[in-house]
Amino acid sequence: MKTVMLTFDIEECDFFTGDDKFTISKQGTETILNILDKRKIKGTFFVTSAFALKYKKLISDIYKSGHEIASHGHTHEHDYGDMTGNAAYNYIINSKKIIEKIINAKIFGFRAPRLHPPNYNILKSIGFEYDSSYHPTYVPGRYNNFLGNRNIHDIDGVKIVPISVTPYVRLPLSWFWFRNIGLNYAKYCTTSIFKKGGFLNIYFHPWDFVDMSKADCGGMIKRNTGSIMIDMFSRYIDWLSGIGVKFDTIKNYIGDNNGL
Repeated sequence: MKTVMLTFDIEECDFFTGDDKFTISKQGTETILNILDKRKIKGTFFVTSAFALKYKKLISDIYKSGHEIASHGHTHEHDYGDMTGNAAYNYIINSKKIIEKIINAKIFGFRAPRLHPPNYNILKSIGFEYDSSYHPTYVPGRYNNFLGNRNIHDIDGVKIVPISVTPYVRLPLSWFWFRNIGLNYAKYCTTSIFKKGGFLNIYFHPWDFVDMSKADCGGMIKRNTGSIMIDMFSRYIDWLSGIGVKFDTIKNYIGDNNGL
């Protein structure tokens, strides 16, 4: 059955300072939860331990309501791919322990800030079963994975769950492209992805769902945030429901397919 994994990077919003970077993301997270809970859909929430420490009850409640909690590292400003192995290991293992203590349960997944993970053997040694940092497309100034594997695969004992892009031309679908190009584009990409595979892994940020007009960032970054995004996202998942997809967490999807 075609499965959609709705995933969210719950982090401090880098485009604000002080407490605002947390409160903006808290507001957006609560909006996401309202949309999902209304439709009885479960998602995967990659959480920084800095955010989790700030809002322990919120993170605990997300887990208790049946969503998956996974790690997004300690803070969103970290670049684990550029750190020494020891530094990355220490930050990530400590963040994992913090989140697990808050939800009183083991977490299985990791996604790196800016999709730049450390070596996978570090994640394996920490105890992660899967990583969802890999985006098999080309994003100027960030990464060039245009010829990368679009399917779930293993590296160094870690299951890699790529963020979905279309086959062949590798069109990205998640947050920035979803908001700026529009709903018809998202539907086209989704249909194309399902023609060549059984899953869609798409990600968003909580601040996508908050009015970012006053944020210190480029126009394309904050375009169509807030109410426009809420409407687009709601219509998108209602369209997905209409074409008969199954919504699931990454952990459950991998488990159902003999991955965990």
